[in-house]
Amino acid sequence: MNRSDNIFYKLTKENENSTTELLCNLLRTKYIRNICFEFFGISKNIFESIKLENITTQKSFDKEGIPDIIIQNRESYYIIENKIRKNTILQENQKNGYITNIKNAYKSGKDVGYIFIIPENYVHKNELMRLQEEKNNFIKIIEWENFLKHLLNLEIQNESPVISESLNYLIDIILKDTSLYNEEILFTPYEVVMLYNPKDVLESLKVCEKIFKRIKLIEEKLLEIKEFKLSPGRDNNLTEYNEGIGKYFSYNGNECIFIGLNMNLITCNKVDINDDTKNVEDYLFSLAFTKYYLKPELSIPDNINYFDDDEYIYIPLNKKYLVDEKNTGSLEAEIIGIIREVFLKNVS
Repeated sequence: MNRSDNIFYKLTKENENSTTELLCNLLRTKYIRNICFEFFGISKNIFESIKLENITTQKSFDKEGIPDIIIQNRESYYIIENKIRKNTILQENQKNGYITNIKNAYKSGKDVGYIFIIPENYVHKNELMRLQEEKNNFIKIIEWENFLKHLLNLEIQNESPVISESLNYLIDIILKDTSLYNEEILFTPYEVVMLYNPKDVLESLKVCEKIFKRIKLIEEKLLEIKEFKLSPGRDNNLTEYNEGIGKYFSYNGNECIFIGLNMNLITCNKVDINDDTKNVEDYLFSLAFTKYYLKPELSIPDNINYFDDDEYIYIPLNKKYLVDEKNTGSLEAEIIGIIREVFLKNVS
């Protein structure tokens, strides 16, 4: 689809899609478009020829998938993939099919590039770097943090209130903070704790630690169930906290199940979820399944409550297990039932 005149076009859609659309609509202004393309390493004689109508999103490659952004005219062919969360999957077609299309464009004499815009802590960054090393020198890795800082340093937010709000949105939805605006206002962990009642902080830490230990106890039982075909994934405990506190599990070698406290939902924006009638706080303690490994059309029993964002399906676990230490067996049974009734029946 081509860009519309509305800079907030499709803004209320899923998180990553709305980020893509917003980035594209920022590119509608030639001045900002040239700033971005220069930062991406596109030569001036090439980006000067790129017009708004040369930029499209969600253009299908048939079997190869749907890239986030394609820039294409007589002189150039670029694909841009944006990843807004550190755990977002790097799909096979993004590693193979898209590269084939770019190489074909290069053979036809076009200036080409494959640009990944990622968080600085993106878990698949090393894999992208390996792709670069495999003689794919047209692959460029851009970190959102550096890109957004560059735009702010050039003060493009002063161009108009709409540009300013757009940058606010990108910073909030991708970085989950506004510290880029004023890097002097930074708090140490100790100072953050002092902003709250220390007793509340201590009790919260105790609950998180209990949940982590309880799930570790259940892990052995889950791995013993042959039909589940699970293997242990990463541990996210309090010292390694990023987006959740709990345990990852892999199915057929793919890390796609998380059990625990989904802390990323605390900062969840309404545009992140597909059902705005849901209260995300009800899903903090939950089972989360990566949607990429599930069938497009889900079959979930009516008695199982869930909601999904652009990456995961969340199924809440009974909150009583947050405080009741005597019912680990009941929590185990609940988790086993959900995996059996939801995950195994929908995994692709």
